[in-house]
Amino acid sequence: MDSLSAYARQLTPYHQIVQEPVQDGISPHFALRVPHVVVSYMSFLGCTQEDGIVCRQDVNAFDCCRFYTIRIKIKADGLVMFHPVQGDADETSLVGTVVHFGETLLQLEPFSIHVRTVPIKDQVIQLHFNKPPFRVIQHYLSAHTLSICLEQDHWASTGDKLCSFHGQKGVLRLMKTLPLLDERIQPDLLVNPYSLFRMTPGQILEGVTRGEGRDAQTVRNTDGQIVPDAKAFYAKTFYFPIAYWSSEHFYAPSECTMDKILHQAVKGRSRGEACVWAIWNCLTVYGAMD
Repeated sequence: MDSLSAYARQLTPYHQIVQEPVQDGISPHFALRVPHVVVSYMSFLGCTQEDGIVCRQDVNAFDCCRFYTIRIKIKADGLVMFHPVQGDADETSLVGTVVHFGETLLQLEPFSIHVRTVPIKDQVIQLHFNKPPFRVIQHYLSAHTLSICLEQDHWASTGDKLCSFHGQKGVLRLMKTLPLLDERIQPDLLVNPYSLFRMTPGQILEGVTRGEGRDAQTVRNTDGQIVPDAKAFYAKTFYFPIAYWSSEHFYAPSECTMDKILHQAVKGRSRGEACVWAIWNCLTVYGAMD
């Protein structure tokens, strides 16, 4: 198993404080900040998927910094040392090298499907993590376990998921240009109006009372042409990323039956414990799935 946490590396003008630091002796220096973005409820390019969210490409409010903690079980009878890779993140998957100074054969058992071992010699094994680029922050070596903390920047991409405070979540699709509302407002997010049936009225109330919500008087498409009789409601709304990214699910064990085109496990989890949900999500947000 591996643990994962995500943080905003750099605050943007979108981030607003929704919970002040609490003087409880534990977290007096932390404030909860959530992106406050302009959301327009409208169909776009014929996509009628209620769980699809279109995001303007230059919106950087949903970029995150992730920290992985991976653990490896060690079986050895002598001194064991771990030599991590040094320097900034690159595209190599090497995490470091484990060296054993003992009599019996060194054995490593990763607790994560994303970690693989590559024997170099009988007592020397390299560790690889299949989600580059990353940086090794620190590690802890005990008698039977090696724990390694990795840092990785994640830029929001198609297939990620966002969620509001009212439970309306959807799969992200990035677009360079979005429709222009009232001749001056280019929304940050587009949410299909079908999603209104899947959320509480609280999200609309939030937009009206706290987000200056209103109906657009004019709507121009991405070519700058006015769309006759177009209807769109837009308002500032709190949305935050969910730690469920498309890149987390593009993997498959090497011994499973794989699709020749997609290079993923056939029938997903039912064979080889692989997962192909990222492909499904990306197709859904483009309106390609029934």
